Amino acid sequence: QDVEPGQAVVGSFFVRWADANGLGATQSLFLLNIFVTALTACVVFWIVRVLRFQTETAALAAISYGVATMAWPYAQTYFRDPLAALMLACAYLCFELAFHSQTFGVSETPKVLPAVNRIEKRSGAVFWRALTVVFLAAGVFVKSTVAVAIPVLFAVAMLRSSRKRIAPTLVAGAALALAALLLARLSPPDSALRRFSWDYLSFLFDFFLRAPRHAFGEAMLGPLVSPGKSLFLYSPILILAIPSTLIAWKTRWRQFSAPWLILLALIFAQALFYDDEWAGRVNWGLRFLLPAVPLLAVLCAPALELILNTRSNIVRVVSWVLIAVS
Repeated sequence: QDVEPGQAVVGSFFVRWADANGLGATQSLFLLNIFVTALTACVVFWIVRVLRFQTETAALAAISYGVATMAWPYAQTYFRDPLAALMLACAYLCFELAFHSQTFGVSETPKVLPAVNRIEKRSGAVFWRALTVVFLAAGVFVKSTVAVAIPVLFAVAMLRSSRKRIAPTLVAGAALALAALLLARLSPPDSALRRFSWDYLSFLFDFFLRAPRHAFGEAMLGPLVSPGKSLFLYSPILILAIPSTLIAWKTRWRQFSAPWLILLALIFAQALFYDDEWAGRVNWGLRFLLPAVPLLAVLCAPALELILNTRSNIVRVVSWVLIAVS
């Protein structure tokens, strides 16, 4: 009852499988995040392909996420963050597919994802929007901090929607907000859904209003530039997301704004809640940022594609050294 139940629900299947086969339950539980991290790398691959980068670029981005970021050490743990990262990555994939369907039409989709042709012929962008909501809800069910992605994606969806779609998007957003409030009212404060109860949400709201903010600036900047806890220190490959964004911003700002905003929203939430304890204790990178790492790996795609296609030996050597160090 002290945490969101999503990880326990998924982990229970591994325990039952272990019991049925006479295997160790604890050892089986630690397999969960290994599979989850591998699946997340696959989702990174498909997001990069949906954004119309080369297959080789998508493969390199996926491999970089799996073995060259802090996702690798956390795959060996039973923390909730890898599963939360998978849910958020799946939500972002569906989010991009919704706009892909809306912008390019059904006939274009098979060129990127042949398997979704039949689904899109029936429902198109509506299906992907619904799946986005499902995966976001599943992510919040695993770890509540995923909720910071909801207003970000909603705001980006409003910016990217045509005028005739703004009103339906607002209505859908209002309906989902009312559903969330109803869930909070109905969730018992002494059940497995305690983290979603009205009592707990009221406590959080009151805490955010009253808690002192002695190190808020440090908590906002530290995850990005701290010499001891920076995200880029433990995942150097993600440095490529910065030049990638600069390179592609004019043509891809609609796709590239959401991952950065989600990263900043996660940092903001951590700063509000933990203030001077934002860095945690002993860890291999700031675990609370892990849900944003797959999206940042996607942002590396323009730089990775440039590396794969460049004829400059210097650029290649520097880039591959960065990947190797990661």
